[in-house]
Amino acid sequence: MSLLLEVSGVPYTGFTTCGAKKSMENAAGTFSFCASGETPMNCPIKENSACRVLVDGEGVINGFVERVEPYDDANGYYLQIAGRDRTCDFVDSSVPVNIEYSAGGQLKRIAERVLAAQGITGVKVIDKVGVLAPFKAGEVLAGAIGETGFAFVERYCRKRQVLLTCDGSGNIVLTRASSTLIKTMLIREQDGANNNILHSHGMTDSSGRFRKISVWSQTNPSAEDTLTDVGINASASDTAIRNTRQLIVPAESAMNLMTAAQRAKWEVNIRRARATTYDCTVAGFKAQADGTIWKPN
Repeated sequence: MSLLLEVSGVPYTGFTTCGAKKSMENAAGTFSFCASGETPMNCPIKENSACRVLVDGEGVINGFVERVEPYDDANGYYLQIAGRDRTCDFVDSSVPVNIEYSAGGQLKRIAERVLAAQGITGVKVIDKVGVLAPFKAGEVLAGAIGETGFAFVERYCRKRQVLLTCDGSGNIVLTRASSTLIKTMLIREQDGANNNILHSHGMTDSSGRFRKISVWSQTNPSAEDTLTDVGINASASDTAIRNTRQLIVPAESAMNLMTAAQRAKWEVNIRRARATTYDCTVAGFKAQADGTIWKPN
């Protein structure tokens, strides 16, 4: 089982350390490879080169080399190479100042139009959510000056309670929390013969949770003052939190009562989920039961 860096179609091995990171809350995965030696190393890999990171031939990152970093100390010479998925341009680059969708439309189509406006090709938008209510003219958002493509589309995602992430091929994925369980049990028992967890860490943190979260929306989509002209509001409660913690969330644009209620409930649920984390390091890149690579969600 191996992690391989492929740059411009050429495979590279022999690294002393290597890693790739994917998350269902990040729209661009990251990678880092490090080589070491007793003498200075000439690096044939250049920044901005197209690359892939593969586990036993299966892609987990498809993007670009962004950093080449040679350094040395008393123990020898080192070379670190790092980069991100090709969705990094969508994450980093601003949308054109005149981008706006007066006709609304489906979330997937909006994301595709942002990519086209940014001049990004070869990146697909994969919808794993299914049927979503289309955005109406009154729900249209305008891109703020300097706003990135990710920030712009992610505001639309929040209106439909959707997460924006990427896959192993460097495509954008619209998703929600999965109900599918992995087939491999994670085991850490005292002197257990079947342990596959090397070490773990858990944490609960209620600082981002509130007893009551209210979503407020303006009544007139054309009103200039979206912070004071509000007429629609809905709320949801997290009964595990003390009464004195309350939060008001201004809607990004006009929404009806049902949509505001859904958004409030989503805010409560996602904050509850983020408040409890469990991290573990397992042996190997793949789940033992079916040989599939560990993947987000």
